[in-house]
Order: sequence, then structure tokens, then C-alpha cells
Amino acid sequence: AITVALGQTAYAETPADEDLNTLNTTVIHAKSIKRDATIETIEATDIDTNQIKDMEGIVKYIPGVNVSKGDDRWGSSGFNIRGLDEDRVAITVDGVPQGETLKNEGGQAYGYFKGSRNGVDIEALKRLEIVKGADAILSGSGALSGAVSFTTKDPSDFLAAEGNDTAVGVKLGYSGNNNEQIGSLSLANRTGNLESMIMYTQRDSDEYESYDMDALDIEGAAREIPDPQEHDTTSYLAKVIYHISENTEVGVVASQYKTETMTDAQSFNGGWYSNRIGDDTSDTKRIGVFLNHEQDTVLFDRIEVAYNDQSIDFEAKTTQHVTYDFGPFFRADEDRVDSRNFDQDVMQFTVDLVKSFELAETQHELTYGYEHLDKDFANYRRRAKNSNYDDLGWVEADNGALVPKSESQTHTVYALDTFEVTPGTQIRLGARFDDITYDAHEDEYFSDELELLTEISFSEFTWTVGVEHEINSDLSIEAGVSTGFRAPTIEELYIAGGTPDDITSMPNPDLEAEYATNFDVALVGNAGALDYRVGVFFSDYKDFIENVRVERTNPETGLPDPDGYLTPMN
Repeated sequence: AITVALGQTAYAETPADEDLNTLNTTVIHAKSIKRDATIETIEATDIDTNQIKDMEGIVKYIPGVNVSKGDDRWGSSGFNIRGLDEDRVAITVDGVPQGETLKNEGGQAYGYFKGSRNGVDIEALKRLEIVKGADAILSGSGALSGAVSFTTKDPSDFLAAEGNDTAVGVKLGYSGNNNEQIGSLSLANRTGNLESMIMYTQRDSDEYESYDMDALDIEGAAREIPDPQEHDTTSYLAKVIYHISENTEVGVVASQYKTETMTDAQSFNGGWYSNRIGDDTSDTKRIGVFLNHEQDTVLFDRIEVAYNDQSIDFEAKTTQHVTYDFGPFFRADEDRVDSRNFDQDVMQFTVDLVKSFELAETQHELTYGYEHLDKDFANYRRRAKNSNYDDLGWVEADNGALVPKSESQTHTVYALDTFEVTPGTQIRLGARFDDITYDAHEDEYFSDELELLTEISFSEFTWTVGVEHEINSDLSIEAGVSTGFRAPTIEELYIAGGTPDDITSMPNPDLEAEYATNFDVALVGNAGALDYRVGVFFSDYKDFIENVRVERTNPETGLPDPDGYLTPMN
């Protein structure tokens, strides 16, 4: 790839003796603290210096971490950490959990739908933390093999350290491996106690080129080069922060991350099907308010309160031509538009507190808090068709839903204490409790013919223990045991296909949450210009959820059904 980038910031009202090239120090708050697992931190300066343009570039040199991709049409489905991916890796943006997958394993061969994890544009990032190893204490459900935490930029990341200031940033880029054109504009201002910022980023690209673009350019499964594709991404990030006093600030954040992908799915053409075009849109919107306050009280030295409302709307449209050919006596042509939709709404309320105190002549740093999550899920399938054998013109019909209209509620409390037992030896102890309740309802898209919809609850306790010992000024040893869990997804709990006489897929209301225990030991040191970490880890998992084919008896014939049905099991 050939990458050309220009990033420039113009300052106004800045003291003449200020060094414009000096980066502001970033204050790391409650949730950006030491874990008992391996952590990789990537700053915005790393992204700019290395001209990174996507998530693959960010994780390129991080051992044990990859971007997880399904196929060209559906793109990334999150991250793969230590061999596990998708919903087994927790993803948050400013502490807000991102969406879960909806794939319908029984229908993947048809290529109509693969609801993936949403993301964030890297131009909006201040910092990215990748945790390798179970991390439920600070990341919650899904952090089975690791977690990825995105933190977005603030106005202060563009402005001078003090005083009224205005900044304008422009970044232009081009990448040859997918003809991507990038344009980003940022505006930031500080006037008195009010700071504001808005960022806009636009990306337009084609399909990623493969190594041999002279390979087979044919239709069907034997195609050897990527399907033609047009990919557009639009990102907005706006923040307004008012400093009520030196120790108190309130703020509002609004963001949108929208991707639109048109795919000429030539690799799916063949047989009865031709002219398949995929039109896929993922739109993530968030609005939030927050309060940060520092004061030496009995309960806290710092408190962070936040409310966020996030919506993720994913829609996949597949247009294609179908030819029914049954020999010389019957042939018909039909144009189809199949629509699949998966909407996820998240309401989050969090309170995070930090308190330093002395107990038995030992200094403690206690981080603790509460989180409440409300999630709503909705899904539908529609088909519009125009056939030349019935002369009805375009006819639209609902094809039902993969999952019913559902909601979940989560209540969480956690605490993590860090303290020194001897000079150079630090201990961390943490615990977390999650109470999760799911409920699902019949609606116009999902009929509960199989009488499967019910309320399902999970209660999970996770913990962590860690120690760091400084052998000398250049060498230390770290060891930790951490746990993680993943509650079943809406798909695993409620997906159903077929009728009582012909079941194709069934949910499993008796599923247990997946659980992980992770052990890490490492030597960390430096020798001159060399910094190094040499470590060993071991992860133990139980109650993995996998789709299993189950035999059944046909209720009409009383004979075994050789096809059976798919259902998730631990």
C-alpha cells in the first residue's frame, strides 16, 4: 500500500512562547487502570506517526491480536484475541458496550445476513487499550479472552494547556490497496470555562486488492479475486465541556459512525441466481452526558457519573435475479429484494469512584462503581419480488424474524483495590457481580408457535488477584489470575426456525454463561534502549456455547428426522 497523509493544526490566540509541538498530558481516569492481564496501549500519536488508517494497521504488530473478518461483504466482526473472537471479546467506546452479533448459522451459505460488531473511526480516537486475557472486572460480559476499550478525543487534545484558544485540523490521505480517500476536519475552541469540539471524517474506498489481481475473474464460488465493492464511511464526534470549577466539569457528547457498502457479489452468482448486489448499512449513534468531580470526601476523591443512549441500526439488502428452470415445460424469472434488519438500543448509567486511603500503615487505591444497562433488540426479514409467471407486479411480504423483540437488564457492582505490602511489592484484589435478565415477546415478525419465549436470568461473580514485585530498578515480575464471563446472546437464547412440524433451529433457555480463568506470569524490564516483556499465560474455559445438530422424531410419521435441527449447547 502507498499511504500519503497530511495532518496539520493551526492555532490562534496561543501565547507566543508556547511550544506548539508539545503534546498535552492525558489524565488517565478510573477505568484506565492496571489490569491483571497483558495490556497494549495505542495513543493517537502512534496512529498519526505510523500513518495507520484502519484497525488492521493498529493491531499489526501486537502478538496474539487480529481483526476478525467474516468475508468481504460483511467486513470486520470485532477482534480475535488469543484465538477467540466476536462476542467473546468485549468492545467498549468511552465505556459504552458495543453491539453483539446476529448470524443465523443455519443460513450463512446463502449470504443474506451477518450482523457484525460495530466500531469507531480511528481519527476520533485518543487512546485504544487492548487487554489480553479475561477481564470481567472492568469490561463486563464478553471479556472472555480479552477486551478492547476505545477512548475518543476531547477538546483539550487539540488546544493549548491554558487560556482561550482555537484549533483547526485538516487531514487528507490516500491508500492504494483499496483506493481509499480520507478527509478529516476538526474544530476546537476554549472560551473561558467552556470547551467545545467537532470532528468530521469521510472515507470512500473500493474493495481490497488481493495479491494476484490477475487470478480467475469469473462468477461463482471459484472466483479468485475480490468482488467489486464501494465502501463509504462517515463519522461525526462532538463534545461540549463546561468547567464549573477547578475540580468539576460537566459535558455532552454526540457521535455517529455510519458505513455504507455496495457489493457486486459475483462469487454468489451461479445456478438459478444472478446479478446479486448487496446494499448494507450500519449506523451507530450515541448521545451522552457526564459529570466529573474531584473532592476529598469519605467515599471518594474522584467521582465520574455518565448517562449514554446508543442506537445501532444494521440493515442488509440483497437484490438478485432468480431463474426457475424445470426443463422445457416450465421456466420463470423473478426479481427479488431481500431485507434483513437488526436494531440494538443501549441505555447505560454508570457511577465510578476512586478513593485513596491508608489502612494499617498501607496506602490503598480503591476503584469501585455501579453500572445499569438496558438493551433492546429488534429484527425483521422482508422480501419483495416481481415474477413474470403471476403478473402481480412487485409484491412485498414479511418473512418473520430470526429473533423476537427482546430486552435485557443488567445491574453491576465492582471494586478493585491496589496497595503495597512491602516497598516494591504491589497487590491488586478485585471482585464484580453482574445480574442479567432477558425477556422476549411475540410481535408481528415473530410468532411463538413453539412456545419458547420466557424470562431468563444470569448471576455471575468474577474476581481478580495480581501481584507486581520489583526485583531491581530495571527488572520486575508480574503475576495475576483473572476471570471473565460471557452471557448468551439474544440469538443463542431465542432464535427459532421452522414450524412445530418442521423445526430447523431451536433456542436453549437452559444455557449457562461461558466462563474463563486466566493465569499470566511475566518478567518486565529494560536494558538501555530495549524495553521487554517475556510472559507465559494459560487460559481455562468452561461451558463454551456451540451449535449442535440434534435428532428429532417427525410428529406426523413417527420416524427419525435425519436432518434434525440446530440448537446451542454448553
